[in-house]
Amino acid sequence: MTVDYLLGGATNMVLDKTLLKRMEDIEALPPDEKEKVYYFIDMAIAYNKTKKHIQVKQRARAICAGSLL
Repeated sequence: MTVDYLLGGATNMVLDKTLLKRMEDIEALPPDEKEKVYYFIDMAIAYNKTKKHIQVKQRARAICAGSLL
């Protein structure tokens, strides 16, 4: 939990026992293995953000195309 979260600056902080255990396990890895895990997490996040962005654009185009008919 961050100070930002405690002061109300962060809006999305969920830490359950499973997530905390995973974070502890990652922190216990050797540095090179830890970087691989972080790299994979970053890739998954970027992929999902891109996918969501594309879906929003497709919906907007569909709405615009429908209003032109």
